Amino acid sequence: MKIKRYILLLAMPLLFILLTGVKADAHVKYTTTPKSLRGTWGEKGGQVLRIKKYSFHVIYKKGIETNSVYLSGKKISNGATELGVQSPKSKYSVYKRGYWDIGYNGSCFAFYLKRVKHNGRTALKSFTPQMGPKTKVHIDYYYKK
Repeated sequence: MKIKRYILLLAMPLLFILLTGVKADAHVKYTTTPKSLRGTWGEKGGQVLRIKKYSFHVIYKKGIETNSVYLSGKKISNGATELGVQSPKSKYSVYKRGYWDIGYNGSCFAFYLKRVKHNGRTALKSFTPQMGPKTKVHIDYYYKK
């Protein structure tokens, strides 16, 4: 009789959980890039931008040397992803001229990009702000590959 009572006592919480349908939210919100900027874009100087739904990849080519930076919107460390994306309409956006701020989350490594038509072709316009009194604003164009 005592054994049946103990089994019933242990089974009650399990039965309660099964009947109430406790749900655990295991979905993690990933950082996504804007659809208008996705694709492979190349610059005349050899720099290539590969923008996918959850990643941003910059490939620097100079002669035979190649360096690259890969940022993932899925990799999570300390509750944040590597990839940071700011909308031009965000209240935190530094440049509100239609440029998306894409780069390493929480750092100064960022590209300010916007999709434009340049020389009759679709291009990404990259805006590099003035960093000091002796520097100028720098603009690059990356064409769709």
